Parts: sequence; structure tokens; C-alpha cells
Amino acid sequence: MSKIENPKKMLLLKSRIDEELQLISIGPTDIEKLRIWKNNNRESFFFKGYLDPEKQLAWYENYKTKKDDYIFVVEYQKNSLGCLGFRILNEGCDIYNVILGNLDFAKKGFMSKSIKILCSYLIENYSDPI
Repeated sequence: MSKIENPKKMLLLKSRIDEELQLISIGPTDIEKLRIWKNNNRESFFFKGYLDPEKQLAWYENYKTKKDDYIFVVEYQKNSLGCLGFRILNEGCDIYNVILGNLDFAKKGFMSKSIKILCSYLIENYSDPI
């Protein structure tokens, strides 16, 4: 695993209403958690195959090279509860990989609030449609 992180990948988005809810761009310590969440929810995605650690590491190495492509871990009170991401495509801002990974936080509105935080960031920083 590469120890050099792309400094453009570090991004922290916080709620203006609830300071304990934040979106933190992923790093190498997050990739196993993301792999587990994706595998647990793979029926909801285009790629339904099982991701092994090697495939996940290859994905992460490729992800780090992409400009305007971010995946965030959603945290509330220091608990990782899910993830979501965005990437800029020709069609505009694409929100993707929205996963509630920690079901203890289900039906509490955290993922909806997280999407609103992300959309606010995109509106403020990109002219592309969401």
C-alpha cells in the first residue's frame, strides 16, 4: 500500500447545523471498512461481485489518481456510519457509493443530512449540474 497520499484528496465537510456530523475524505485506513460495506450491500450496485482485499487495494490506488473524485466516510460523534462520494463526469456532478454501513444509525436521517452537506459543497464549488 502506498504511503504517499495525494494532498488534493484530503477534504473535510461539516454540517453547519450539527457540528458532530462530518464527511471525511477517505484514506488508506478506510479501505477495508469500505470493502466490507460494499460487499454487504453489493446487490444495490451495478457491480454485484465480491470485492476481495486485493481488488479493493487496486481500486484505491486508482481512486487516488483521479481529480474531482472523492469518497467520504460519514461520521457522527466519532462513529463511522456510512459513506458517499462524488465525481465530476461530462454530464455533471455524480453522487455515488451512498452506503449506510452501520445499521445502528438507520432511519435517523444521517445519510439524508450527509447528501445535503455534499450537495451544498458541490453547489458552492462547481458549476456542473448535480
